[in-house]
Amino acid sequence: MPRAPRHICRICEARVLITITQAGRRLAVNEAEDTSGLGNTAVHRDQHGVLRSRRITKEEPLRRWERRYRPHPADC
Repeated sequence: MPRAPRHICRICEARVLITITQAGRRLAVNEAEDTSGLGNTAVHRDQHGVLRSRRITKEEPLRRWERRYRPHPADC
């Protein structure tokens, strides 16, 4: 995934990425990709350079151009 602006969580001061969900809301995800398989958020960069996110489901599994991340509120 190309580099994105990093943000700092106001509560725990961890570095996070800010994504836009399918509903148009902002969602913070942990900075590092999830390699454990526990992450339930698929993230990709759209044609305008915006990080977009969606929930991974059985009906819509992770696509090859997406990366798996864990929502930051789950760890904060």
